[in-house]
Amino acid sequence: SQDSFDRAIRITGVNITTHFPVLLPSREPGEPAASQPDIGSRWFRWMAPTTGNFGMSMPSGNGSASLRVYRGETVSSLTLLAESAFTTNSHTQLNFPAEAGVDYSISIETPSRSDRAFSGIHVLHLAAAATNDAFEARQELPVTSLGLLYGVQGTTFGARTELGEPPSSHGPDASTVWYRWIAPSNGWFHVSLGKGPASSTNALAVFRGNTLSELAPVPALRHRDSPTLEDYRFVATEGEAYAIRVTTPMESMRGFTIALAPSPTNDDFDHRRQLVGPDATDRGSLEGASAEDLDPA
Repeated sequence: SQDSFDRAIRITGVNITTHFPVLLPSREPGEPAASQPDIGSRWFRWMAPTTGNFGMSMPSGNGSASLRVYRGETVSSLTLLAESAFTTNSHTQLNFPAEAGVDYSISIETPSRSDRAFSGIHVLHLAAAATNDAFEARQELPVTSLGLLYGVQGTTFGARTELGEPPSSHGPDASTVWYRWIAPSNGWFHVSLGKGPASSTNALAVFRGNTLSELAPVPALRHRDSPTLEDYRFVATEGEAYAIRVTTPMESMRGFTIALAPSPTNDDFDHRRQLVGPDATDRGSLEGASAEDLDPA
């Protein structure tokens, strides 16, 4: 069985989901120590088909488990590359860099006692990081003639922070992906990040600059955050390229939706538009508008 390092199950590909029954695992002599008592391991072997960053996860409802990725030819000579926190009945995941043609050993750590074991089928998912994981490969955000961008889907799964990236609140082990947007006009713009309840830790930032070393944050005129939506309003200059970064902690890599629109000139109370006369008429739009902190409910 895959309880033994030498009998690890071979998995192949770049987008893999494998199911395997839960058996009480053990630990063999020379194996790296477990993170806590009464934990055994099951082993898989995977050869990276390409060089890049990859993510691996087990969904919630799989009992207590953690993930580890190693390099090495024998169980006693393994080098740990990445490890997820040990969780109980919740989502566990990690990211790691891989080189094409190199064999990696994957250990799934689960309880070895029957009173702590999960009864059911474990699910393991492995996939390559998004193509816009690197700043130099940032994804172009297309806009309409009015400067509108609707609902581009993205994910931080498998992504990693590059050396030299501006720091984020999630630390150097965070997962980041990048976008490039060219302002179609001068004025205020409003970029929003739809996160969903499971993605409340996603974070948004906007920068000027064409290389990592010269990036400078663009001040937010308003920056509102909630468990499901983050709004970032800023002043843009026509023709200038902006870098937009989405960041999550490694253990919370998730999907998201990003949208962008020019803000109405009367978006703020202090910039309200004057209506004159008893029969005043005006045309307006809520596209790109956002709520102020003290707006009436």
